[in-house]
Amino acid sequence: MQAVTFSPDGTRIATGTSDHTARVWDAATGQQLLEVLHGAGVNAVAFSPDGTRITTASSDHTARIWNATTGQQLLEVPHGAGVNAVAFSPDGTRITTASSDHTARIWNATTGQQLLEVPHGAGVNAVAFSPDGTLIATGSSDHTVRLWQAADL
Repeated sequence: MQAVTFSPDGTRIATGTSDHTARVWDAATGQQLLEVLHGAGVNAVAFSPDGTRITTASSDHTARIWNATTGQQLLEVPHGAGVNAVAFSPDGTRITTASSDHTARIWNATTGQQLLEVPHGAGVNAVAFSPDGTLIATGSSDHTVRLWQAADL
């Protein structure tokens, strides 16, 4: 298991694994509700704030957004190397991705338009939005944590 997260209402769990799959499970029964496939291992998973979508980060150089009920792929965004982490903004309108290509990027979660790219000196392994959505924190193998303004995007 490479990644795990609860849905915002706590009724489902999403997991990501090295077998190229992300799965959604019923938290009360353990029953698998959904499975989606990537071309390589799934490194991170996140639910949208309203629980209707999940986003996955994969070693196949993509992050994808899926309908959390049907498994329909809604969006795919590319990187130049594996994607290590992903997060939704608190309002669900943006996602941020962290990649081994030495960048973190912010994307429109509906259109897939890239809004911002921020460079690091090495692979980026972690990302998080501040609770109010105005800042993004990134953590890198270059031993830095950086804060980025996201409020005006």
